[in-house]
Amino acid sequence: AERLGRVSIESFAQMRFEPASPGPVRATRIVARAQSQREDWDGAARTYADIRTRLGGNPDALRQAFDRNPNWAMVALRTGHAPEAERVMTGIVARNVQVLGERHWDTAMSRGMLGAAKLASGDVPGALAAFDAALPILLQSSRQSDDEETGSVARDRQLKMVFEAAMGALARSGRADAAEQAFRLADAVRGAGVQRALAQSSARAAASAPALAELVRQEQDTQKQVGALQGLLTNVLASAERDEAAVRALRTQIDSLRSARAALRGEIERRFPSYAQLIDPRPATIEETRRSLRQGEALIATYVGRERSFVWAVPQSGAVAFASVDKGQRAIAEAVANLRKALDANAD
Repeated sequence: AERLGRVSIESFAQMRFEPASPGPVRATRIVARAQSQREDWDGAARTYADIRTRLGGNPDALRQAFDRNPNWAMVALRTGHAPEAERVMTGIVARNVQVLGERHWDTAMSRGMLGAAKLASGDVPGALAAFDAALPILLQSSRQSDDEETGSVARDRQLKMVFEAAMGALARSGRADAAEQAFRLADAVRGAGVQRALAQSSARAAASAPALAELVRQEQDTQKQVGALQGLLTNVLASAERDEAAVRALRTQIDSLRSARAALRGEIERRFPSYAQLIDPRPATIEETRRSLRQGEALIATYVGRERSFVWAVPQSGAVAFASVDKGQRAIAEAVANLRKALDANAD
């Protein structure tokens, strides 16, 4: 994608398009997004700097390219510009609340990213407030599938970043239930790939009972209706002469369908709990973990994140020990490689 984006930029240059015209800018944004997808954050930051230079005299285009762009916020956060990430995500949260509603998965994700930016800026209470609003929705994978773009690698990466930041905030919060909440988040991150693979499989074909197959079909149809109406609402809101009555009617219809879908999911979970657990497994809790331990045993659980690592000691009874350390994946990998030097021949 990055290579093709650069070819597009060169083609526009050969056709003598102005660097600030929509085509070259769009191609450059594709390059920046591709760089961020492979976590070349510094490269993406340089590409965005190029876009800013191109659009220097066009404030409207600058707002479109940066202020409504969560990918730019992610790049800013990863390259040490947390205040800029917080500014951008504050605007995106407000827009998502207006367009999508408070309970939409994308609104929750933008709030989670805002929480990560606030944490990086040192605002732990503000970060916790954002995470408290976002996490209950992000932990419900059924809400994630309100559109057809779910399960992407990009979204998994965003979710992982938000959950790791939330664990960091919880570790610094002093809350009594911090260990329990962080434990569930870590288990949710570990299981994301399996959950996606199961959710994308042919759920209706896997349903052996006719009654279950019918409920699954209704739930999937309702999901598609919500996605279609949400797209229509977005178009209406973008119109220069939008009809407020139509906007209210669409929002009412979307909310009604979401409630119907939630009821169908509840019916599936009530009548077919094993199937519901298969397609939408819940993160493990500390209490569930205790039930699998014998007297005198304890579970040691670790999670190594990008920037921090976390450890839990869960005894069969008694208090849970929970700690975090300021060493992430790279530092841990270097320590392990150093530890193994005596065992790795490295004959060359």
